[in-house]
Amino acid sequence: MSERPQDPSTSSFEDRYKVVGFLGQGGTGLVYKALQRTTGQMVAIKTLRFDGNDAEGAERLLRSLEREMTLIGYLDSPHIVRLYDSGVTPNGFPFIALEYVSGITLRELVKKGPLAPELALRMMRQVLEALAEAHEHTIVHRDLKPENIMISIRASRLHTRVLDFGISALVEESLAGGTVGTPCYMPPEHIEGSASVTPAGDVYAAGLILFEALTGQKAFDGESAEVVLAHQLATPLLLPEAFVGTPIGAILERATAKRFYERYEDASEMLADLDTIDPSSLPLFDGALDIETIAAIESNVIEAAKLEQEAVDSFDHSQEFFLPNLRLKLAETTTSGMGSPLISPPRTRWLLAVAIGLGVATICLTIVVIFLVSLTDDDNAQAAVEKTVAEKPVATVVEAPKAKVEPVQEVVAEEPKPVVENNPLSDDELKVDELLGLARQAHREGRVEEAISYYEEAVVLAPENRAAREELGWVYLKLERFKDAVDVFVESLKENIDSENLLLGLALAQLGAAEHDDARDSFRRYLELFPDSERKDEINKHLEAIEEVAPEKDRRKRDRHKRKLQQKKVKRIEVFK
Repeated sequence: MSERPQDPSTSSFEDRYKVVGFLGQGGTGLVYKALQRTTGQMVAIKTLRFDGNDAEGAERLLRSLEREMTLIGYLDSPHIVRLYDSGVTPNGFPFIALEYVSGITLRELVKKGPLAPELALRMMRQVLEALAEAHEHTIVHRDLKPENIMISIRASRLHTRVLDFGISALVEESLAGGTVGTPCYMPPEHIEGSASVTPAGDVYAAGLILFEALTGQKAFDGESAEVVLAHQLATPLLLPEAFVGTPIGAILERATAKRFYERYEDASEMLADLDTIDPSSLPLFDGALDIETIAAIESNVIEAAKLEQEAVDSFDHSQEFFLPNLRLKLAETTTSGMGSPLISPPRTRWLLAVAIGLGVATICLTIVVIFLVSLTDDDNAQAAVEKTVAEKPVATVVEAPKAKVEPVQEVVAEEPKPVVENNPLSDDELKVDELLGLARQAHREGRVEEAISYYEEAVVLAPENRAAREELGWVYLKLERFKDAVDVFVESLKENIDSENLLLGLALAQLGAAEHDDARDSFRRYLELFPDSERKDEINKHLEAIEEVAPEKDRRKRDRHKRKLQQKKVKRIEVFK
């Protein structure tokens, strides 16, 4: 008689799993291959990194893990790696048990060349289908990149799976409010910290990944992380000539718009447009990989992994789950070039913005420390971190593996070139940048009143600063403090600060404050100044709604005004006669 499967909530880790091999290490923790005893199937066990000395943080991470895994458990798309279980290892580390899948990452493929158009579109459609289901459940990936897209060839057809849903959010919590992301695919609002996490961030990454899959080239690249991030903030996507003025070019441009509200709202909206593209209408770039070539690459990669696995598996990795020294390994961060996860403390985000504007070597050196995981490979990272921190102890950096020292030391010793040549900022301008960074951080963390005080101080220091006024107004707007929002936006107009976002905010604030005539005028002015805005239909709906719900007294007021104008016109005619 077979044993009854044990309840995961009460059975121990060793009762549920037998760890049989070590699969690798990523930016979020270690990954093991394990046998699930109750089902006999292989699973991937991923442990999550956190500060073992922070008991409160560990407890918070475990609660977040339970919440995130509950949400992700609802996802059943065939293009999402399934979640089977979650819990804590015997030595206290959070883990998740995932479906064990074989294949090759998109990163490994695009190193060989671009994908044939029909395969690139098929891959991205499947990625967007996975994201669309997640977005429907209010789940945002946050770190979509080629490394998180697994591709396999089954029955001569390409099949795609998306990895690591919800993991980035958990790692950020474990890093005391830090941000996890990948420079080459990070949306501008994530870099600036000026907007909450939305599906539009995933859309941005998807657009860049599609561009890379079609062309074989990263959309934004550079010799350092700060250069890449500067491109993400300000450089428009440069389309190949063959894409200019075409439907696929329009999709790529909209998906990668710098302002999140100008992109597709979510993955399903982008997918609808992508479904209209005929692969035969797209150009074939040099070295494009067809289905047979991808199958051969996948086979070679899997075979090489098996040989490597045989050597690695000579050690009993199951012991690592019961030994405290695993905590040391989980504090490491794997790096593999500019596509690697980036971990940056929130307080340093404003430094990044200053460095981009200033090009000051010392600040750039600070950023090199913060983003070092994106500049070095696995063997080089540790020495560079140790050397740079010793010279400039300005930031907390997560340690990376030790090894070859010389090449990275040379990179760090060389002062980075300025990203943008400009005049040094004044003390007040630097203070304003810092205040904006603090305001955005406080807003993200729900400390709204504190955020407002930072914004107000920034406005006092720099009345002409559009970002300070605009963001303060939108914070009031989201809090439904419509009168306050109107005051901020009106004062901005008096300072001759005029922008699309500001004028839209004013109109919405006036609408919320029931100032229907003023709202109508602001909406109309918006349409006059920005006739090609993608929000045109939305604004026309607001105007129609104003006409329908405007109070009777407002209508009488308009009628009286019209009658007065008519009377004046008649009098002028009579006088003329």
